[in-house]
Amino acid sequence: MHQLRKKNIFTTWKYFLLFIFLLFGFVTSGYAMDVTLQWWPNSEPDLAGYRVFCREEGQFYNYTNPSWQGTNTTCTINNLDKNKAYYFVTRAFDIKNLESGDSNEVYIEATPMYKTGQLEFDMVDAGGDYVTVNLANIYVSPVVVCSVNYNNNTTPVVVRVSNVTSTSFDVRLQNPSDGAVKKDIVSYLVVEEGTWNIDGVKIEAQVYLSTVNDENNSWVGESQSYGQSYTKPVLLGQVMTENDAGWSVFWCQGSNRYSPPSATALTTGKTVCQDTDTSRADETIGFIVFEAGHGMIGGVEFEASVGADTVQGVNDSPPYTYSFDTAFGLAPQVALSGMAGMNGGDGGWAYVHGSTLATTKSLYLSIDEDMIGDSDRWHTREQVGYVVFETGGSLSGE
Repeated sequence: MHQLRKKNIFTTWKYFLLFIFLLFGFVTSGYAMDVTLQWWPNSEPDLAGYRVFCREEGQFYNYTNPSWQGTNTTCTINNLDKNKAYYFVTRAFDIKNLESGDSNEVYIEATPMYKTGQLEFDMVDAGGDYVTVNLANIYVSPVVVCSVNYNNNTTPVVVRVSNVTSTSFDVRLQNPSDGAVKKDIVSYLVVEEGTWNIDGVKIEAQVYLSTVNDENNSWVGESQSYGQSYTKPVLLGQVMTENDAGWSVFWCQGSNRYSPPSATALTTGKTVCQDTDTSRADETIGFIVFEAGHGMIGGVEFEASVGADTVQGVNDSPPYTYSFDTAFGLAPQVALSGMAGMNGGDGGWAYVHGSTLATTKSLYLSIDEDMIGDSDRWHTREQVGYVVFETGGSLSGE
């Protein structure tokens, strides 16, 4: 955890008497940190409010530009760089806008929280309203990927994720045309950002700000680099914020749009497929890489693989079957999938499909499209990457 300290500097002016203290600071995602402050209240009848000022180490306070202003005696300063030290003071002001001197100064050190290889995977029921998933582990920078089991819905749905913190995230389903959705089971996988070898399995998780919006007439993406070498990488990804109410989904490719990510080539991005509104706000994207294989993680049987070019659309003849490389002892319950490349020019995304998502030997899949550009949901054959687990589970780095 960040080490919180305070300097015993106490300043008064007129009738104002302030003492500020730092409640906590925690990493929200990537390199961002939120810091919450609280101070003793004033009781003067002409009190109008408080202003909080922030500076980086080695800089001066800009008293013309408060970081926060209001009447509460607590506030949160968002999106600070977790690798920098910050200092804070509070000033009170009256109805004539006369301002007190500084309170005591508190600061938060630039001591990065320790990352360790940890992950967890499970399922949650989600519909059109956000559901909060509380995590088993405490993360410094969690990377979250979700997949919906397409069963109860009859129209296209994508998984939206937001409010990712060290201990939780929110998840919901969205119809690209903003129609009604039903509840379905969503599988999720959370991995600490970084490059790991967990129980002998090569795994990594990365997060970045996506500034490119791909669509059916433009497949550009953003080039990425692996943190370690892979023989056969299996990639899963997620748009991890909802800065834009408009939908978007993760996609990836290898050396070209039609090929899956390879050991030497990786491009990722977000796409709106056939949506006629192709503009989107920048979003945080997370992706997770597994080395293909079948084995045990945290005592739970799993398989990661990229299947053949055989999975087609919801309006074709789903579900489409992939045979596991090795049979499971019990039918997997947690299943995450993602298209590996993009053969279909209209764009799309992968589902695990049906009331039975898998048996001990097979996984059931389909591809879906939005119905904005056209109403059909036919789709050409695609390769799909998947990571499935026999049950939910977690592995702590402690």
